[in-house]
Amino acid sequence: GQGLGRLTHRSYAESHYLLTAGAGAGLAAAFNAPLAGVIFCLEELTKNFSAFVLMGAISAAVTATTVTQYFFGMQPVFHMGVVPIIDTGHMYFLLILLGAFVGLLGLAFNPMLTRSQDFYKKVPARWRPVVPLFCAGVLGFVLPQVLGGGSRLVDSLVVTDYTLAFLVLLLAAKFLFTMVCFGSGVPGGIFLPMLVLGSVGGAVFAKVAIFFQWMPELFAVNCIVFGMAAYFSAVVKSPITGSVLIMEMTGSFEHMLALIIVSMTAYLVSDLTGGAPVYDMLLARSLAVRKKIASRIRHRRILLELSVGVKSALDGKTPADALWPSGCVLVNVRRGPHELAPRDDLVLQAGDALFVLTDADDTAALQALAAEHPDQ
Repeated sequence: GQGLGRLTHRSYAESHYLLTAGAGAGLAAAFNAPLAGVIFCLEELTKNFSAFVLMGAISAAVTATTVTQYFFGMQPVFHMGVVPIIDTGHMYFLLILLGAFVGLLGLAFNPMLTRSQDFYKKVPARWRPVVPLFCAGVLGFVLPQVLGGGSRLVDSLVVTDYTLAFLVLLLAAKFLFTMVCFGSGVPGGIFLPMLVLGSVGGAVFAKVAIFFQWMPELFAVNCIVFGMAAYFSAVVKSPITGSVLIMEMTGSFEHMLALIIVSMTAYLVSDLTGGAPVYDMLLARSLAVRKKIASRIRHRRILLELSVGVKSALDGKTPADALWPSGCVLVNVRRGPHELAPRDDLVLQAGDALFVLTDADDTAALQALAAEHPDQ
């Protein structure tokens, strides 16, 4: 998306929309999940609702999924078989326990990722790929299940009756191998490994729950599926994306309520313990590395679209009273179907769409200014 923007000489704002749409299209194509790709753009990348982002993301995600389905078919990424419908009324407490358990497992992901990257700073750049390569060679002989992305491991959890001790071993080995691989800087990712770790964590929980007779063995596959959404929600802190993604990846659309219960519980565990979204954390580290050249970067002016949140710092304020970052200009206000002139006496309301001309560096400050604060 960014490359297309540069090739066609688009403005910074238009290139940003193309980049966002491209990210959603990539997720949709890789996991055969167009709806999750669209929601990911809104929930994780822009963190606010925008008609421009929505239309661009929908167009790109649907087109990308259509192309991949033409070549590879409509089969889901994971082959879970029949996932029985769970009675959320009778198993509500168990779903919360599952979400809390997997959410706690996710707390170790970000700190270990940071330590892995710090460790590789001490290793000469040309030797960094050797470390995961050597580990993969050893694991290929002793524990081949943890190699690769992990989709085959998830499928095997459904049909193979692993012992609790072996599941714990798989969880620890896959976690450490993911850290070793990603920290080295070799091209790869953490998206699918996160889901795999969640599925193994769900399988561990299922083993314990069945042993104590908290649930029938029939629902073990549910714990595997729900564990993926919970781990994703705890690490990325995007519970809606996680819930929809797992539904599309497994081809099972009858567990929305249970998925949201588990995902929101894992999200709350992460949020209450101070967990940060993994991609925000990685971005902050990347920017910190480049801070020495930040003064030489020319400031770019963009037209930013914001939505005024309930009881935010802008709700009930006039443009003259709002504490805008230096150099910001409020260009237009959209309220429902109406376009309002941004006069100094106009009282802003929750739900208003604001169009602000600003430096790109002030994007985060403006989003915080318009963010919803229902407890104030």
